[in-house]
Amino acid sequence: GSSVAERHNNPGNLVFAGQRGATVGETVAGHTFAKFKSTEEGVAALYRQLRLYQKRGIDTLTEIMGVYAPEGSNDTSAYIKALSKTTGLDPNQQLNFGDPATAAAMIRGISQHEAGRSYLNDQQILSGISMAQGGGGGSSSVSIGQITVQTQATDARGIASGLKGEIVRQFDPGLR
Repeated sequence: GSSVAERHNNPGNLVFAGQRGATVGETVAGHTFAKFKSTEEGVAALYRQLRLYQKRGIDTLTEIMGVYAPEGSNDTSAYIKALSKTTGLDPNQQLNFGDPATAAAMIRGISQHEAGRSYLNDQQILSGISMAQGGGGGSSSVSIGQITVQTQATDARGIASGLKGEIVRQFDPGLR
């Protein structure tokens, strides 16, 4: 990929702070970014960071971005506005990252803002969340609630395609 986020498997552009599985990446504009072996590991690190903020009582878009992307290094208000638009979350709404749908929306929104485009797929996000929760990624599963799929498919590939569409609609408020 062409962005730091993509080159470093770091969808949140997390600054290196000794995160689990991270090595020192490149330094850009005075910030040394973490580098991960896989995109899923980068997603897991971002998820752990969001959970850490929540644990510390920093649990709204406005509060999180005030710490995550502070003024001086970022246009924090523009970042909040962009995240609110892409996630469908109110800037002052209390967030619960124990809810995989909220976590996935936030991770997708942050990664899109940091990379300048959307490049993560649903499997990478869900695997990263699972990895952070101790599931190790891979074939682990994350419960995202009940989804009803109306399909005329008669084979597994068709059913999976219908399910994928429903999951995307669940995570992307713009498609609802």
